[in-house]
Amino acid sequence: MNNLWIKEFELEKYWDKVMANPALIAEYNAEFEKHKAYFKLNSYEFNGTTIDIGGGAFGGVFNFLPIKGRKILADPLAYEFKERYNKIPAGVEIINAYCKDINLPDNIADTIFCINTLDHCNSIDDFEASIVNIERMLKNSGLLFFMLPIRESQSEGHFIYHGNISRYTIDKYFQNYNIILKDWDYHCFYLVGKKK
Repeated sequence: MNNLWIKEFELEKYWDKVMANPALIAEYNAEFEKHKAYFKLNSYEFNGTTIDIGGGAFGGVFNFLPIKGRKILADPLAYEFKERYNKIPAGVEIINAYCKDINLPDNIADTIFCINTLDHCNSIDDFEASIVNIERMLKNSGLLFFMLPIRESQSEGHFIYHGNISRYTIDKYFQNYNIILKDWDYHCFYLVGKKK
């Protein structure tokens, strides 16, 4: 088993299968509806600049929420997603980059979504660098919606798991990089964070 994330795995073993199977598409959509409910996303208005990091082939939150203003999808497979599946909504800018490598200006984002993304980091250093870059891009008083499943064991494409990172460590990373935590859940690290 290769627990490191690679592009070929994500495209061929996940997204190609999802796109070919209406039942899997429905399952994917239902899962996002759960995230919407957990974060109470319908109670927010999203204006200004919104970035979805690792949003996937459907365009992440931009496919599910009425977001106004500038919309940016950053994903290391963004170009492939657009060319291969063409499901990213019109008006969404795409950046082909890992979270740690997104090269946008400081303090650009009013809102950042990073849902089920950083568990794909291939090292703890990459994980921390990603949080540093999120903090850099997020405006003061900006909102971060973050979700990270903490698996009990490593699985294919998922290096980050309970054995190499803890909820406490994640909590400290965010505090160290000026993200105020508002909520998290025992089974999965959910977070609504606000930058100091």
